[in-house]
Amino acid sequence: MYPCDVSANDGWFVIIDNLCRAIQKHIDSRQRNIEWTIQFNQKMETARNNNWEDWPSYNAREPKPVDQPIEQLVATQIKEKFGGLRFYCNGGDEFTEGLIQMAEIMAECTCEVCGKPGSARNSGWIKTLCDEHDT
Repeated sequence: MYPCDVSANDGWFVIIDNLCRAIQKHIDSRQRNIEWTIQFNQKMETARNNNWEDWPSYNAREPKPVDQPIEQLVATQIKEKFGGLRFYCNGGDEFTEGLIQMAEIMAECTCEVCGKPGSARNSGWIKTLCDEHDT
């Protein structure tokens, strides 16, 4: 997911870091599931060729569908705009889009300076700040 242009303040670091971790975990999990499914289908084909000897009778005897891999997400820009977090990227899927939307919503109520609860403040520029950093 790196490198990218990050111009957000430190208060949103935890949100951005957890977002990136969740996205990568989702992509890695899908890949592990694909590998497991391929191995399962290969074992099943071997069992079929051996007239199902040593194949547990409780398992289905149809190949499992193999999911499509998720294109590795690459963050191209992460920034603050109009008091909100903007996370621009290439790749991913609908689930990663949902994670990004959730992080952007979380940032709307988090001080971009310190990470404490905050709200949109307009003092010339719209910023999401706590009472302490609203100057």
